[in-house]
Parts: sequence; structure tokens; C-alpha cells
Amino acid sequence: GRILFPWNPEFYKSVRIWNLAYQKMPAAVALVADEHDVSLLMRLVNEYGIPVAIRSGGHSYGGYSVNSLGLVISLAEMTSAEVDTSTGQVRLEPGVTDQMAMDYLNPQGWAMVCGGCGQVA
Repeated sequence: GRILFPWNPEFYKSVRIWNLAYQKMPAAVALVADEHDVSLLMRLVNEYGIPVAIRSGGHSYGGYSVNSLGLVISLAEMTSAEVDTSTGQVRLEPGVTDQMAMDYLNPQGWAMVCGGCGQVA
């Protein structure tokens, strides 16, 4: 993964949330690549007492997907999807939005029940 700071152009897009009442400014955003990145970062924030928020799609109505002066762990780049046709199970990583899931599943003949916001993860 990679770490974004306020001077990185992508930083502000990665901390923007739907509910403007809860705009907060973390010190950094970690764009994790996999569960090993998440595990490592969680050990570090726990060891050093760093405030942390976990962000999937960023649509938290209560603003829980960002924090002030801490670390946001963004799962947005964890977007793999797979279907096991023998069991009927679908595995979606936490960064997969509703629209991404529908785009993946519909051509394979699978349907998904969801709300009306394709950006939701």
C-alpha cells in the first residue's frame, strides 16, 4: 500500500465524506493493498496510541470513516471479486462498491439486491 499526507494531491479526495457536518482532517491516509497491510497498521496504531478510522466507501452518516489528526486506513484499493459457481458464494473485498459488484456479477448471470447509490462500499 501507500501513505498519503495533506500535501499529496489524492489526500483530500480520500478523506472527503458524504455528510459535510463531519468533515475532519486526519494526519495521514493509508491506502492498503491487502489484509497484511491492515494488520501491520493496526499493530502500529495500537502500540503508539494513534487514533484510527477504517474507511471503506466513506459514506458513514456519522462521520466514523475519518478522524482528526490520526490515521485513516482506506480499504478503497482492495477491490477483488470472485464467484465460486460450485457453491454459489461470492467473495468481495471491502473496497468493492455496489456499482463495481453489479458490473462484475451481472454479466455472469448473477443479480444483487442493493440500494440506489452505486458509490456505496
